[in-house]
Amino acid sequence: MPGTQINGVFNTTFGANGGSGDTGTGNALTNNLIGKPDASFTFNGAIGLTNDYSLDPWVGGAAYPIGAYVRTQGTPGIYMATAAGISGATEPTATSGTITDGSVQWAYQGTLLDGHVDARPIMDVGVMNANQPAPLIAIDEDDELFLTLTNVGMIMRPDLFEQHTVHFHGYPNASAFYDGVPDASIAIAIGGSFSYYYLAPDAGTYFWHCHISPPEHLQMGMVGQLYVRPRQNRVAPTNSLWSALNQWETPTPSLPDPTAATTAADQLKAWAAYEPVRKRCGGDILCSAPIPASHVTGRAADTSGTKPIGNYAYNDGDGSTYYDVEYPIQIHGFDPNFHFVGMTFNPESFNDMKDKYFLLNGRSYPDTVGGYSCGDPSHPNPDPLPACWVGGVVGGTPAAATVVPGPMETASSDGTNHASQPLPTVINIPCAAPDATTGACTGGRALLRISDLDVSEYQTLASLGIPMKVVGSAVSRITSCPTC
Repeated sequence: MPGTQINGVFNTTFGANGGSGDTGTGNALTNNLIGKPDASFTFNGAIGLTNDYSLDPWVGGAAYPIGAYVRTQGTPGIYMATAAGISGATEPTATSGTITDGSVQWAYQGTLLDGHVDARPIMDVGVMNANQPAPLIAIDEDDELFLTLTNVGMIMRPDLFEQHTVHFHGYPNASAFYDGVPDASIAIAIGGSFSYYYLAPDAGTYFWHCHISPPEHLQMGMVGQLYVRPRQNRVAPTNSLWSALNQWETPTPSLPDPTAATTAADQLKAWAAYEPVRKRCGGDILCSAPIPASHVTGRAADTSGTKPIGNYAYNDGDGSTYYDVEYPIQIHGFDPNFHFVGMTFNPESFNDMKDKYFLLNGRSYPDTVGGYSCGDPSHPNPDPLPACWVGGVVGGTPAAATVVPGPMETASSDGTNHASQPLPTVINIPCAAPDATTGACTGGRALLRISDLDVSEYQTLASLGIPMKVVGSAVSRITSCPTC
C-alpha cells in the first residue's frame, strides 16, 4: 500500500522522474491516481519533495574546518569534514569507507532529500484535491517520521485565513512542539509549510487530525489513520520471537561516544549500541511492550520456520497477534447541513451540529462495498484496478461486476479525476485451512485497525456471524479479556 514503505523507498522527488506522465513543470498529470491503493499509481514519494540546496557546495582548494558540512553537485549528497584542511581537486562521491577529495577526508551524511519541498507542485496538486479520510500513515516501530504539512488554503472560501496543524491523537510524543495542539505548538498559516518529527516508539493503532477548530475541521475530513507496526515483524521466520524481544533487556556494559567517530560506518555502529537503552523496558511497569513471562508456542509458532516474516499487531513474543491481512477502518460521522453552511459563507452554529451519516473510511452503504466503476474492457488502455478482472489479472477476462470495491473519484482543480475516497471497507479473509469434510475456510486472520473520531454521535461496529477478538487498544496489548 502506498506510503507504508521505509523512508529510503518513500523519498522520491516529484518531477520528470516521478512517473505517471508528470513533467515537473507544474502541469501535474498524476492527480487522477494519487490516493489509489493499487499498482496503477507508481509514484511513491512526497508531493513537492525536492533536493535542499541551502548548504554551500563543495569547492576545490577551499579551507574547511573539522565538522564542516557541504553538498556535492555531481552526485547530490551531504558530506561532513572529519579533519581540517585545504580541499583537493576531486569532488567526493562515495557513500561509504574512507572518502577523500585528494586532501580532506569526508564522511557521507545522506542525500539532499531532507524534507525540503517546492510550493508549486503542492499548490497544483493540493487545491481541491482532498481525501476522506485523510491520507493513511503507516510506519514501523523505531522509524523516524518527517511529515511536512502545507496549508494551501480553500479555493471555495478565499475569505477565510484558517490555520492547520497535525495532532497525533493518543500517540506518545516526547515534545509538545510537534504535537499540533496550538496552545503549545505551531499552527501553519495559508501558504506556509512545517515539518513535524516523530519517533515511533510503540506499536499500535492511532489516528491523527487537525487541532484547529476540531469539530469544524473534522467535518471537512481532516482526520486520518496512523498505525505503527512492531519491531517483531523484522524477526526472521526461523528465529524465536521471545528471544529477539528479550535481547533488548540485556544491559549494555559500555556505550561508545558517537560524536568521536571519524567515519560514517563507525558512527552508525556507535549509535546502534544505544538501541537497547531506548527500547528496554527494565522495571518500568508502564512499558507498552513488556516481555512475556515465558515462551509460548501459539498458532504462528515462531520456532517452526513455517510462518512468513512480519504480520504481527504487537510485540507479543509468542506469535499470538499474527494476522494474514490488515485493513484500516476509520469510523466517522457527517452532518451535511453544517458542511453546506460552512461552504456557502454562512455563520456556523456548532450547537445545531448533529451527525446524520455514519461513515466507514469516508463512505456510507452501498459505497462501502463498491464505489468504483470499471472502465470499458475493450479500451486499448485496460482499467488498472485488479478487482475489475477475473483473478486480478489486468487486461485478462473482465469481471462480471462493473461496480467493484475500489477508490471513489471526483474531479479536482485541474479537471482530472482524483481518488477522493480511496479505501473501501470490504474485508477479504484468506482461507488458511479448508475443512476436509465441509470445505469451509477456517484459520485465516484479518487485523482490523479501527479508529473512531465523531463529533456529536457515538458509533459502534459489529461483525455478524464472524467472531472478533480485541487484541489491543492504541498502544496497549490486551492479553486477558474473557469477553473480548
